[in-house]
Amino acid sequence: MNTLAFLLKNRRFLGFGLACTLASNFGQTFFIALFGGTIRAEFQLGHADFGALYATATLISAAWADTFGVRHLGKVRSITASLTVLSTAIAPVWAGWLLDSGWSILAIAISAAAIAAVSGLLVLIPARELRQRRSEKFP
Repeated sequence: MNTLAFLLKNRRFLGFGLACTLASNFGQTFFIALFGGTIRAEFQLGHADFGALYATATLISAAWADTFGVRHLGKVRSITASLTVLSTAIAPVWAGWLLDSGWSILAIAISAAAIAAVSGLLVLIPARELRQRRSEKFP
């Protein structure tokens, strides 16, 4: 079967794949591609620093299924989504108050990163218990 015959025979599937690809462009990677340089310049990050932060966030997100188990992943994601909405509502007020108090943008970013790191470590406390329960069920 030549290439043209293959494309014509599978045009529905190829069209669906193309539509999915085009619809998924406006995600995190697209955002980073557009604004990565500006973000790096604003926070005085080098290419390696920015890449390390981006890789860490991606790996943490990918490790959730392994950490919490597939069975609990929906519950964990819904709780974190709710907390994300709440923190998104609080963050502008908090950042504005800190700016009015004389903090620099860099100091605010560093404090936000510290809060994110502490919360990331706190998440591991229930995850350890879930792993222990799972290992007892499935030895």
